[in-house]
Amino acid sequence: MQMKRLLAPIIPLRLKAIGFKAIETLCNTRGNTGGLIKRIDENRELLEVLQRDAPAFLADHPWVVGWIASNDAFFVQLNDVIRSRRPGVNRAYPRPWPELSTGSDATSVVD
Repeated sequence: MQMKRLLAPIIPLRLKAIGFKAIETLCNTRGNTGGLIKRIDENRELLEVLQRDAPAFLADHPWVVGWIASNDAFFVQLNDVIRSRRPGVNRAYPRPWPELSTGSDATSVVD
């Protein structure tokens, strides 16, 4: 009984450490599909594609840029906490936040 009382405050800390390690692993590798940095890069690539191929859509739905910017800001902040590793690639990775041509001020949300 006394041992259980002694371990009680330690167990939640250990569970938090295990949980953090699982999050760190997920952010760094996510199986073979890339980790958090890959998600940041793909999020930014999505905005580039929309700007290039669907500028009218972005003009009619400017909040979409805000959604993407909010996700980017969250991913970048999470990456700052986790310190995800860069995959072995030759180009700048993740790509920089795209220049916005829609008149949105969402650039202030990231980078």
